[in-house]
Amino acid sequence: MFNPSDVFRNLYRQSCVLGVHDFAKSQQLDVDLVTADVEAHIISMFSHMKYGGQSAAAIRRRSLERNLQHWSVLSHTSICLTCLQRKLEHCLECGHAICDDCLVAFGEPIKGVECRYDLVSCPFCQKEVHLQARLLPPTCRVRFLGIDGGGSRGIVSLGFMEELEKTLDLPYPLQEHFDYGIGTSSGKAGFVIQLWTNSPNRRRCNHWVFC
Repeated sequence: MFNPSDVFRNLYRQSCVLGVHDFAKSQQLDVDLVTADVEAHIISMFSHMKYGGQSAAAIRRRSLERNLQHWSVLSHTSICLTCLQRKLEHCLECGHAICDDCLVAFGEPIKGVECRYDLVSCPFCQKEVHLQARLLPPTCRVRFLGIDGGGSRGIVSLGFMEELEKTLDLPYPLQEHFDYGIGTSSGKAGFVIQLWTNSPNRRRCNHWVFC
């Protein structure tokens, strides 16, 4: 296992120095001492994982809870503040957002449904949230559904999808096979929106698009 001090000094120390520089100067603190304190904290967390049997997620949650009054007022438009590593992928009612990795770490897998997770509280501000999200399986790539055509020709796409769902004969809607839907023209775009927001069947979509 890697020495946590070596990991910090080779991968994170320089970024930490840049990150705390202005704050340390404004508080008349020594940048190197602040950075050394961060390094000592990381070594301590590593010891809790190695010798105390605690998971990284449990340690991270406790750290977030300890500084709740500071974390809860922060937000970012692209970086997951819970891990500071990945891009944002899931928006929460509280105004924060998290990445897939943090959803797995802080959420609970939904029984009987593969790669779906339930999150009941924001790991950043601890407020109650209601998020159920599906993640891509490890062996899967992103799947797109593209609906082409416009006007009366759109009936062909709808008919094809209805027959496809009958042929597959699976106990869940056809849209569950796809991660994203793309459509051209107002009819097609409207069909895709209806398909993912209200989960209607193809026959109802047919009426909705062409009425």
